[in-house]
Order: sequence, then structure tokens, then C-alpha cells
Amino acid sequence: MKDGLYLTETHCHTSAGSACGKISPEEQVDCYKSLGYDTIFITEHFPISIKFGMSDCPYEEQVAKMLSGFQLARARGDRVGLRVLFAFEFGFRGSDTLTYGLDPAFLYDHPEIVGMDPVAFAELAHSKGAFLIHAHPFREASYIKLIRLYPRSVDAVEVFNACRTDEVNARALQYAVSYGLPFSSGSDNHRGIMSRYGGLLTKDPIESSEDLAHAVLTGTAKLYQTQRVAPA
Repeated sequence: MKDGLYLTETHCHTSAGSACGKISPEEQVDCYKSLGYDTIFITEHFPISIKFGMSDCPYEEQVAKMLSGFQLARARGDRVGLRVLFAFEFGFRGSDTLTYGLDPAFLYDHPEIVGMDPVAFAELAHSKGAFLIHAHPFREASYIKLIRLYPRSVDAVEVFNACRTDEVNARALQYAVSYGLPFSSGSDNHRGIMSRYGGLLTKDPIESSEDLAHAVLTGTAKLYQTQRVAPA
């Protein structure tokens, strides 16, 4: 807890389920436990990155690989007293949607989402009861050819991402305000110890995706963000 409020991480990865992850699920859980978080969502990338070398593997094996990060993290969380919940980060050519409220069976049942654009994915996910947050909407990288905004297909915007610059986060905030979308905050943690963190502070613990959606949509969640720490 922080200042008497429950602290939740909305966005983090592990090396078991995300090819870009640099920390094991167990170590990631221990990191968040030491930082005082009460709940974390493991949001591995899906479809899984070609960096895993599994592009030609059966779809079911790709899903199982992605899920392994969450499963290992949850087992560790049960041992150390940290609540670990399932979500995933749906990706399409650099545009990412944090997806809550769907269980792993959704992924096994819908192989057609591979290659789906974010709007089509959102329509399907919403039909199954998902809560969607547009992750780091103004992130730029060499492999991202264009920035996609789909404000009518998401429920909230990640206006603070600990791995993005203040300028990029300010653009996300302006985007959310322009469309009247609720705010969220997350660390996008791939490595455990970082120079700053994000998350949500709530009066009551976040025990499910439904709790997260309610806290964000009602504005009862406070955005948590630490200041960037300069390297020693």
C-alpha cells in the first residue's frame, strides 16, 4: 500500500511470455512485492513476437507460451502474498491495446485475432465483455510506421507510461481529454527494477478486471507515477 491506498500495476511483462521481457515471472513478482504493490496485471504481448521463433508453431502452442508468464507469476504471487491477475496486450503493427476481463479461453477460441486491426479486435473483445485501455498511444520506434488512434474503440487511455517520455505522455493525456476518455497509468515494466513506475491507487483493493474497470471508469482511481530517477 501507499499512503493508505491500494497500489495496482496495470501493465507489465515477463521473459517467459513476452520476447522483449528481461526478467523472469518470479523475479518480477518479487520486485513488485518489494515496492509495496498489492496487485499486478501480467499483460504479455499477443500475438506473440516473432522473436520467440514460434511463428510456424501451432497457434495453441503460441497461446500456451504467452500464458506461461502469467501462470508462473501467479504461482509465485500466491507464495509471497501478491495478487497476480491476467490480462494481455493486443498488438497490431506497433499499436497496442491493454485487454482486461477476458480469460485465456478467449485466446484459444479466437485464432482469427492474429493480424486483426485494433478496431476489429476491439469490437470482438467488447462483445465478450472486455475492458480496453489504449497503451502508450504516441509511442514511436523505428518499426512503427504510423500512429493509430481509435478513440471510439477503447474505454480509457494510458496517459502515464513509465517507459515513455513526459512529452509522449503529455500527448496521450491531450488525446484522452479531447475525446473525454478516462485516464490510466502503468509502468510497462519489462525488466523489474526501473527508474520510475506507474499504476493506480484505490481505496479498495483491485481483485479483478471488473474492479479495475470500475475504478478507472468512475474516476475513483488515482494515477500513481514516481519521478524519474537519474542513473547513479
